[in-house]
Amino acid sequence: MEAAKDTAITSSASGGSGSANADNSTSPKRYIYTQVDMEHFKHSNAHKELLGFVSAMGKGLTTTTSNDSNTTTTSPHNYNPHAPLNDLSPALASLHGSLTCMSTTWMDPNNTTHDGLPPDTTVKARFGNPVFRKWHERLVERSGAIVKCLMECHGKYRNCTMKEDENASESTTASPTKEEILKECSQLGYQAASSSSPSKGGSTPYDHEMSPKENEIITELRSYLHDSFGHPIRLDYGTGHECSFIVLLLSLCKIGCFNWNSSGGKGGPNTPTSPQVIGYASLSLLHAYLNVTRGLQRDYMLEPAGSHGVWGLDDYHCVPFYLGACQ
Repeated sequence: MEAAKDTAITSSASGGSGSANADNSTSPKRYIYTQVDMEHFKHSNAHKELLGFVSAMGKGLTTTTSNDSNTTTTSPHNYNPHAPLNDLSPALASLHGSLTCMSTTWMDPNNTTHDGLPPDTTVKARFGNPVFRKWHERLVERSGAIVKCLMECHGKYRNCTMKEDENASESTTASPTKEEILKECSQLGYQAASSSSPSKGGSTPYDHEMSPKENEIITELRSYLHDSFGHPIRLDYGTGHECSFIVLLLSLCKIGCFNWNSSGGKGGPNTPTSPQVIGYASLSLLHAYLNVTRGLQRDYMLEPAGSHGVWGLDDYHCVPFYLGACQ
């Protein structure tokens, strides 16, 4: 777990004892610096939770079991990249939309969207294009809207009666379908990550006044998001950054964002999240996440952080190979 040295796992959402003040002056801090710190982390509850979560991601993708005529058959889950929202909750659909915006507009090499940050072609360096620092500055600037939007989508449908399909009874014709809810939240997430997001004074789904507890959670989630895409000073990316994204997903799972919070959905905030739900959702989100990180590695030539050479499957990633093996 050397990759976890750049990952802070503290405060409320991840089960630690840290807390934020009302002015949000306290945010997650790095605590792993030495091998002694790493040994302490290996025996911590946070380490146990993190490994358990990744294990659940894999178990959820192994097989789908059905009993027919006393015969048990198994088949792997078939992810449909053309319908990536199918296995997501409203909050995760919002995050997926934000990741899609990052991969399609933030790194637009031809700047066709007028929001792209193409690499500086005059830089002659083996690794690390300095334009990545501007990309990361944008991430920090817009992370508040991204996280607030997914939190809003999580709470918006808490008491919603959802139609399961278009053939629902007339009594629920005013209610949105699952597809409509997920599409709406994905679009809101995309908007939150784009430069066209409305100002604070406008009418947006993510600018309402947050409670101190919500602000504490948002501060922590933003910190994990900031560390998920590479280091802006070293201009590198490694499994520690990938681990930070997994910690972000774990934190969202702990606050109930993997489950539907609607009477017509898949349980409520106190419903345990099954490995299948975790695995299916993680596969869709990691697909969107990899579209971003592979683009960063390609366009900005980020240096592999802690590469193990021929002893590693990949210079940058680990979890996608684990999920592929589970499938």
